[in-house]
Amino acid sequence: MPDFAEDPEDMRWSPQPGSEAEGLLAHKLGDKPPEARLQVLASARSILGKGVPPGEGGTETGLVVGYVQSGKTLSFMSVMALARDNGFPLIILIAGSSTQLSDQSFKRLRDDLRISVNGRRPWALYPNPRAAEADGIAGMLDQWRDPNVPPNQRKTVVLAVMKQFANLRHLARLLQQLSLQDIPTLIIDDEADQASLNTMAQQAARLQQNRMSTTYRRILEIRQAVGSHTFLQYTATPQAPLLISIIDTLSPNWVEVLEPGGGYTGGQTFFPPPPPRQAPPTPQQLVRLIPAAEIPAAGNQPQAAPQTLQFALRLFMVGVAAAFVLDQDGNRSMLVHPSVRTADHQMYVNWIRDLFHGWQATFRRGDADPIAQALAEEFRPAYDDLAASVGETMPTFDAIKSRFRQAFNETEIKEVNRRVGGPPVIIEWGQRTGWILVGGLAMDRGFTVEGLTVTYMPRSLGGGNADSLQQRARFFGYKGRYLGFCRVFLPRDVKRAFEDYVLHEEAMRRDLVEVQQARQPLDTWPRRFVLSPALKPCRDNVLEHGYMRAPAVPDDWFLAQAYLGRGGFEEHNRGIIARFVTGHAFRPDDGHPDRTVYQRHEITDLLPLRDVIETLLVDYRLRDPGEAERWGLLLAQLGRMLDEDSNARAVVYRMSPAEARKRAIYDTGRLKYLYQGEYPVNPPDRRGTIYRGDKSMFIEGVVTVQIHELDLTLRAEGGAPVASNVPFLALRLPAGQAQPMVFQTQPNQPVLGQEGEG
Repeated sequence: MPDFAEDPEDMRWSPQPGSEAEGLLAHKLGDKPPEARLQVLASARSILGKGVPPGEGGTETGLVVGYVQSGKTLSFMSVMALARDNGFPLIILIAGSSTQLSDQSFKRLRDDLRISVNGRRPWALYPNPRAAEADGIAGMLDQWRDPNVPPNQRKTVVLAVMKQFANLRHLARLLQQLSLQDIPTLIIDDEADQASLNTMAQQAARLQQNRMSTTYRRILEIRQAVGSHTFLQYTATPQAPLLISIIDTLSPNWVEVLEPGGGYTGGQTFFPPPPPRQAPPTPQQLVRLIPAAEIPAAGNQPQAAPQTLQFALRLFMVGVAAAFVLDQDGNRSMLVHPSVRTADHQMYVNWIRDLFHGWQATFRRGDADPIAQALAEEFRPAYDDLAASVGETMPTFDAIKSRFRQAFNETEIKEVNRRVGGPPVIIEWGQRTGWILVGGLAMDRGFTVEGLTVTYMPRSLGGGNADSLQQRARFFGYKGRYLGFCRVFLPRDVKRAFEDYVLHEEAMRRDLVEVQQARQPLDTWPRRFVLSPALKPCRDNVLEHGYMRAPAVPDDWFLAQAYLGRGGFEEHNRGIIARFVTGHAFRPDDGHPDRTVYQRHEITDLLPLRDVIETLLVDYRLRDPGEAERWGLLLAQLGRMLDEDSNARAVVYRMSPAEARKRAIYDTGRLKYLYQGEYPVNPPDRRGTIYRGDKSMFIEGVVTVQIHELDLTLRAEGGAPVASNVPFLALRLPAGQAQPMVFQTQPNQPVLGQEGEG
């Protein structure tokens, strides 16, 4: 391993890899190129190095964001091993909100840290510990205080706990019995956006009471019971941790964005933005639609297995047979996720078993049997479908059909859920090559399906929470070597929601990478996300502060029409505009020579959008709350445009600078109208031939800003003067550039466009 002499500036200290970090990476990535191990190690060092160093006091809360099924577990295992190498006596892992998921995590913990290899390993693992184990744990931790114990003989205590309030309560009581103020501690919260957050935050804010959900309270008790520590929140869906109150104990201080390793296939593979990528296999081959008529619903209960389900099952079995022909190691799995209702699971299990066992019995008749031969031909369309995406490595159909009997004998069907009183379902992956799993929430977030190739998910969009939707994507993962065998079947609205989510996820990751690279504290980062109106960022009950939506309105103008008196705002805005006009060159705009003085304007050349935002737009103030909110959302859109293109341009008009226009206002203080229309109006065939109208004063493809400086009268142009030289701005985004967004401003963050009268 290299010597990391130069560290990123945002690291508080410099963790150095030792035998545990090196051993873990050799164990997990020994068959991968050295660059893969270095990538994981560098990320682990950055994560641990941003936390509290051993020997120093205080706490840190960090957010670690990866893609679904992209290696987050390997990341936090590496951080744990690195913490052991650098003198951390205590590590707490909060993992899995169900018995099935926590058992999966505990098994992975033992395997990755090689705890069961022999008794000399430097780890002491306590799954779901109880207070009765306090004495033994205290003894382990005291070894770190004893100067006579060599460092390599001190064991790091790992308290692995299921994220469930009773287990967390036991852990909190255990920790409260121990003396931990001098014990450097690392706490890792896996799937940190689920269950950990205060699900009573919205209610508490509404009632102005201090209410806390039980799991959230227990996690706070755990943090209070230890001394100096770093709390790491791992998730693929960080929307909720980012949108909770920035003064919440679980609100992260910093972020680390994980990059996937080679061969990862995620949202951009299955749902790429248009135009579709042309490299085979194309997304059209990977993602298929389930017709609405084949989705069970009230008044529409299919009596037999839907045709798409039958085809998906044939695709899967062809893939299992191909694995035997190609002599490929590992599992091949099919996931059927119909809904959260166990009754629906049973219906699909029955359909699949009836089909599967009928086919299996036929293939057991032997290759020469005409009925078996006829059945094999029914699988030829599925074979042709897969061959189109697998390519030249696809075995011949004759080779495939000769292995159907073996494929069916090596495949097992499992219903994976928790029926009342039933034990958790354990998948012994090594017993079979093929697995067909049917279930719901038990196979959602965090559940790993080995070798998943075919996913059939007739489940509805449900509540439309973006983070919940993404966690269903068990079909993401490291599938590069067998991607051509993968297929995903979805309802049309769910497919569209995944496409929208991928745009949202990539934009959010770009934002977070910028925050990370700029070493910017997360509490100062403006909360804004590109997000389809069909989706919510997360469940509302964890949010103390609401969010606003900025719809995409690319072909219209935004203008501030409120004049509410009290000159502080107007004086401030006059100064902003005067400084902008003085600091930028304007020239007469082109137009018909017969235009009136009110129709002659001045215009800048193309300017950097960033310059226009910073010197004109961001400090422009609006007193009307509704307009100020919309202005803030508009600035969020402009910020998003800069994120997409740092060289984005804008142009600014001074409307009628030689002669102030007069405009009337209502008694409420709002303008009766702002824009001047086309000239002449009549005859119709000459309408607008001299002046196209104010709304046509824009440049295609760039942001256009109009500065209007008006003399205001009451009710009519001949009415009593109200004020002179009152500045108004109008703004137009280029067609197709605006995207629907979610925007949240918290009390400790300024609302753009409404910073006060100053």
